[in-house]
Amino acid sequence: MEYIHGDDVRRICKRAESLNHPLPVALACRVIIDACAGLDYAHKKLDPLGKPLGIVHRDVSPQNILVSFEGEVKVVDFGIAKAADQATVTRSGVLKGKYSYMSPEQAAGKRVDCRSDVFALGVVLYELLTGTRLFKRSTDMQTLSAVAECQVTPPSEVSPRVPADLDAIVLKALARDPDTRYAEALQLQVALEEWLRAHPSASSQADLAAFMQEVYAERLAREARTGQVVVEEEAPALVQRSAGEGARRSGSGPSPSSKDVTRADRGEVVEAVALEATARSPMRPSRPNRVAEVVPDPDETDRQRPERRTLTPRPVDVRRPEPTVSVQTRTDQDAPSLSITDTTQPPSRSRPGLVSRWGWLMGLAAFLLVAGGTALLWVWLAPGLLPMPETAQAAPVPTPAKPPPPQAVPQTPPPVWVQLTLETKPSDATVFVDGQERQGPRPMVIQAMKDQELEVKVMAPDYETAVRRVKVTASPSQLERFVLTRPLRTAPSAPVPAPIKTSRGGPLKPGEPPATGRVRFNVTPWARVSCNERPLGTTPMLNEVTLPEGVYQCKFHNPELDRTESRSIEVKALTLNEVEVRF
Repeated sequence: MEYIHGDDVRRICKRAESLNHPLPVALACRVIIDACAGLDYAHKKLDPLGKPLGIVHRDVSPQNILVSFEGEVKVVDFGIAKAADQATVTRSGVLKGKYSYMSPEQAAGKRVDCRSDVFALGVVLYELLTGTRLFKRSTDMQTLSAVAECQVTPPSEVSPRVPADLDAIVLKALARDPDTRYAEALQLQVALEEWLRAHPSASSQADLAAFMQEVYAERLAREARTGQVVVEEEAPALVQRSAGEGARRSGSGPSPSSKDVTRADRGEVVEAVALEATARSPMRPSRPNRVAEVVPDPDETDRQRPERRTLTPRPVDVRRPEPTVSVQTRTDQDAPSLSITDTTQPPSRSRPGLVSRWGWLMGLAAFLLVAGGTALLWVWLAPGLLPMPETAQAAPVPTPAKPPPPQAVPQTPPPVWVQLTLETKPSDATVFVDGQERQGPRPMVIQAMKDQELEVKVMAPDYETAVRRVKVTASPSQLERFVLTRPLRTAPSAPVPAPIKTSRGGPLKPGEPPATGRVRFNVTPWARVSCNERPLGTTPMLNEVTLPEGVYQCKFHNPELDRTESRSIEVKALTLNEVEVRF
């Protein structure tokens, strides 16, 4: 497991605010950009067979985004990434989760995908920019209601330091309908990067590292001085507390008040144990009193977390014999407790007369038992009185057969990953891999397995569509180039075909200008159009053409489907003639 030398985003913001040095807007965008990159990698992770795993984090929050002192951003705690929607128990008897970072569909118990994590990133970005909690309310039910309503005020109206042109990015990530959000974390990452390019400022990893080192200068100096890493996470504190009247008899002070008990963060248990040995008679051991107290933690958003404090317990003298202790667990709604009950029973006192009488009777019974047994044994073994029993012959024990040697189980070799680079010309062409559109910088780089066969389709307006099946080789990297050729001509450059006959029933008179009409082609999905054996163009680029009035024989050909449809159309002058073709 990787150790990250830094802190989570929630603590970073609180520490920066206490120093009157809040996280700049550009660095807040940088944190979310790097978090998007990590989540997008997890969302698109493939299994050994090349199928998407469909990983969804489901618990994205400022506590699960860590920033190191070198400016690296890490997304952690994928503990419920593939489990059903659930919350974490932070208080005994109370189910409490990070409802304020759930998406509306997750809060409603619906099926979630990567867009739910995009919504949670939008909540974190909103809170980093404005310094306020977006959906947090006084109760969990009110918080869930706020998430379900999803009424979001633009961040620039909440905090004047937020530029207004950043609102559109934040509000799209926080859209209530998943279909109107960013479809993947990569799209949110690209949008924030484009915004940073339009607003040049200190937003690199080095700038984030400098901010962290400035905010945590005191901690880093202490680590450099002591040579040890300072851990500011709270831990359970052990506090001794006297219990019962025995503590007052032994001369100890009163039990500490609640302010002396160190509260543990995130639902940790603070146990107060008091052991006391009170002087008794030699025949009765002392009874220790033990008290275990569970202190629930308050809301982590309404208090500052204290520095780690540990109280060393005083040594306790517990005399033998050790008491038998039974542990009983009781769960209450507000203050669950652990009660320990002493079940040691003092030894009973025997009376001398009763002991001597019972001893004499037990000795007599033992003597009679030994004498009777000796007589019976002598009669049994005397020669001639009783026949000696024959010695039983033990049955031969069969020799167990040797088990067959275990067969070697063939081990499946681990998959070999190959870096497949797809280079397209023109560079803005749309790329489909196995029917799914892939987005990203060009040339595009995807991960594939050795011997895997992929179907790659490249499309661009005014170019022929290229479809190719790519076989992945065993080399570490493989380059495939797709050059789209033969640009298609649009309708204005196509020659106008002559009609077979005019709508007036006869040929045109010499010198008479032909009347024209507009023709609109509605073809699904698309086709190459030709009329009277003359090509007009390709839909949807070919929308409307103007033809002389008359009757035409038109053909619609789709090379992808390898289908051709024919239509006989009549063009009427001075009107819009619509032709609809569906493959």
